[in-house]
Amino acid sequence: YQPPLFLSDEKDISVTSVHHHVRRCRRSIATSALNRTLEQNCKYADRRWAPAPVYFP
Repeated sequence: YQPPLFLSDEKDISVTSVHHHVRRCRRSIATSALNRTLEQNCKYADRRWAPAPVYFP
């Protein structure tokens, strides 16, 4: 079990630099999660990939 990293009441933070830091951390976590999902989806889609046959006119 990992405890939550951020406060749930982010809007109550009076220091703007802390607010921006928390926002930046959340954005980077979301970006890394999206990148992981992208890689997993690419692996899933490319499992059965095969080159196209060569056609002669």
